Amino acid sequence: MVSHLKALTGLRFIAAFMVVMYHFGRPKAPLAFHNVIAHGFVAVTLFFVLSGFILSYSYSNTRGEMKVSSRDFWVARLARIYPVYLLGFLLFTPYVSERLRALGVADSQNIGAYGAAALGLAQAWLTACVGVWNPPSWSLSAEAFFYLMFPFIGPYILALSRRRLIIAAIIFWLLSLSAQLMHALGHHLSQDFWAFNPLLRFPEFLLGIVLGRFWMIRVPGRFDAYAPILSVLAMGGLFAVLALDIDEDWFLNGPTAPIMMLLIYSLAMGRGRLAKVLASKPLVLLGESSYSLYILHWPLWLLIGGYLSDDLHLPKSAVFVIYAVLAVAASILSFKLLEQPANKFIRRKLSSKNANSSAWPNQSKSAS
Repeated sequence: MVSHLKALTGLRFIAAFMVVMYHFGRPKAPLAFHNVIAHGFVAVTLFFVLSGFILSYSYSNTRGEMKVSSRDFWVARLARIYPVYLLGFLLFTPYVSERLRALGVADSQNIGAYGAAALGLAQAWLTACVGVWNPPSWSLSAEAFFYLMFPFIGPYILALSRRRLIIAAIIFWLLSLSAQLMHALGHHLSQDFWAFNPLLRFPEFLLGIVLGRFWMIRVPGRFDAYAPILSVLAMGGLFAVLALDIDEDWFLNGPTAPIMMLLIYSLAMGRGRLAKVLASKPLVLLGESSYSLYILHWPLWLLIGGYLSDDLHLPKSAVFVIYAVLAVAASILSFKLLEQPANKFIRRKLSSKNANSSAWPNQSKSAS
């Protein structure tokens, strides 16, 4: 990872921990703080936009052309996500029957189909499958679709002029607001449909591609000097919006994407105190381990949380603190002992023999 982009790696940890808090860490707190946690699912939008940004930066040149073949791109993404994804799948398997009962599924005759869909990263396309095997993994199903499409759609976006990039960004953002449009027209929203369907989440990833292209063709100037204050304003503005006491339907998909785009773009400058804090060694390590934290935090809760609360009878606040510390530690071990070695092994075995290793982005440092 280029040094000035390290702040984006630290940002990933903030986003991942927001999801952990959203699922398991809702303490008694003032209403504003409670609302921020209750709206923590919007961190997935940050992941999608950031993914498009980093892939544009890492895999395209100044002319908008792919640096590597489609095959090698797909191999790199598979190597990046699947080993830890598979670990999360396996750790969650003992709890599938319990999860089916919690979802109100009377029988388990479709358990094989659910498992196959999850193993094939297809569960986000099937609403009934989303919450069965390791619920947070649905977003990796969406990401897999984004990765599949990137070599086909990415070069067209990356070849656009600045003016057309602006038009494309407006169109993609409006498409990401489809759920809010339906809501405003008085329609009841099915969150399982609007929040999980990869096609409906695709505009957020496309916004990231546009942002990445803007970053690559930017002309250094006045914005650079304003980056430190803009990053702070964007971060503060994002949390201020999330603190609003409004229905979560208004936060589905892309409403907060423009604030996140400003945050990503300004942090990518690597300037200011916020960028320096996020680029510090501890936060970069946490950011590098954040994918493991995101994928493993639900099965780890089932392994740790129940024991702490049911067997040791600890207070809820203590349960979450202990769980969070152990989950972060486990994610670092997963990153070091599984994610990095498996990444290198898969790329070495499956990438084309003629691939120039110097052309590959450093996946272990990638913010995507």
